[in-house]
Amino acid sequence: MQLPTPEDLKIRRNEIGFTLRDLAKRAGLIQPIIACIESGDVDLRLFTVRKILDAFDKAEKVLLTLIRDLIHFPVIHISPADSIEEAVNLMVY
Repeated sequence: MQLPTPEDLKIRRNEIGFTLRDLAKRAGLIQPIIACIESGDVDLRLFTVRKILDAFDKAEKVLLTLIRDLIHFPVIHISPADSIEEAVNLMVY
C-alpha cells in the first residue's frame, strides 16, 4: 500500500467537506499539524496518517448511511408528456 501524499490528504478532506479544524478534531490532532501535513512541511508518521484516514473513513460511512436513508426504491418517474395530476397521483401512496 502506498502512503497518501499531502496533496492526496487535502483533496480527500475537501471531497468530504471537512475544514482543517473538522479533520483535526476528528483525528485527535491539532489544526496547525493538519495544515503543516497538507503543505508538506512535516514528514508524515504512519500513526498520524492512520488517524487521519480513520477520520475520513468514519465520515464517509456516515455519509453513506445518510444517502441510503434518502434513496427510495423503486424509482418513480413520469415522462414530459404526463400531466401534473398524474405526477401527484404517483407521489401520493
